[in-house]
Amino acid sequence: MELDTMFLKKTPPHSLEAERTILGGILVQTQNLNVVLSTISPEDLYKEAHRKILERIVGLVDKGLAVDLLTLTEDAQRAGILEEIGGASYLASLLDGVPRNLNVEYYAQIIKEKALLRRLILSSTRIIQESYDQREDADELLNAAQAAIVEIAEQRIKPGFRPMHQLTGPTLELIRETAARKEAVTGIPSGFRFLDGMTAGFQPSELVILAARPSMGKTALALNISQHVGLKTDKAVGFFSMEMAEAQIVIRLLCAESQIDIKKTRTGYLSDRDFEKLKLAGEALSQARIFIDESPALT
Repeated sequence: MELDTMFLKKTPPHSLEAERTILGGILVQTQNLNVVLSTISPEDLYKEAHRKILERIVGLVDKGLAVDLLTLTEDAQRAGILEEIGGASYLASLLDGVPRNLNVEYYAQIIKEKALLRRLILSSTRIIQESYDQREDADELLNAAQAAIVEIAEQRIKPGFRPMHQLTGPTLELIRETAARKEAVTGIPSGFRFLDGMTAGFQPSELVILAARPSMGKTALALNISQHVGLKTDKAVGFFSMEMAEAQIVIRLLCAESQIDIKKTRTGYLSDRDFEKLKLAGEALSQARIFIDESPALT
């Protein structure tokens, strides 16, 4: 990865030792390639010669050929890149110092982390340069910067498969804790007894999708749940709206809390008693941990 030396006076983060170790580990045992490729790609390697070596190894595997020092050397020679990657002597040196009990996944994670840091430095450098150039509006630069950072964040190391022996113990402990509590609602209550009776409340890490045809009350139900959680529990609620303005959302919450027909707020036919109820509802809602975002183009 080429970085602009005009801005960078330091050597970008990398670990040549880790790169040499995984390449040597693959030559020793081809099965290590699957573990390596599940974490990194050839582009994540810092040294260009190492990137080309890994690409040749992947090419050999894709052709169904064995991967060892001899086949890799011959393949690189036929491709005309043997000298570019250091020659046969350098390929042979990759086998030197490979740990007997090699944890290739650990070394691959080191390489991935260094690659992410280099990409972050590169994106930051471009953002700084474009900001100094002042060729685009600040909003456009912010959008581009956000997209660049999000793209890098999506490349982070994510947990993969885990064996059952690592999962059964914590899961049984969770069941024991739930059994000791002996509560009908073990998650976050929705405020609707029938719904809580079926779900035992909203559980951590669950994705709950509320779906129905238009004008069936999806927003009203979501707001009622948000109102209950924000007022009756110690949890916070984030409400994202792409259709309704925040003022309309607040009106719905006020009317639900004060038990006033929403039509009255729209027509203005409100009595003094109605205003007093709305005021009390407003005081209660102002203490609730409910946050509303009406930003357009949410994804």
